[in-house]
Amino acid sequence: MEIRDSRFVERVVERSGRRIFRVFFMEPRPSDDSRLVLRNAVQSGGFLSEWSGDRHIAIDIPESSDPSPLFRAVQCEIDAGTAFWEWGDSEPFQGPATSF
Repeated sequence: MEIRDSRFVERVVERSGRRIFRVFFMEPRPSDDSRLVLRNAVQSGGFLSEWSGDRHIAIDIPESSDPSPLFRAVQCEIDAGTAFWEWGDSEPFQGPATSF
């Protein structure tokens, strides 16, 4: 990526081949809360992850890895509408909209 003013990402020069799988868990939590199952899938798969509070997780998915255990871990909640997911790179990167 190209950095502007030592702080801002200007553009992506080359893709790394990695993706970010993000999950957001709604409140109130259902009795079959899948967060622990997802934590275990992350750990057993050797994925890097970061939680923001206890309801939002971002998981690094290397190009050569199989993310299906992560999907299976939260599928029931996604189907029930108590968790939502997205790919972090679902839209092409666009440079800064405003100057600081």
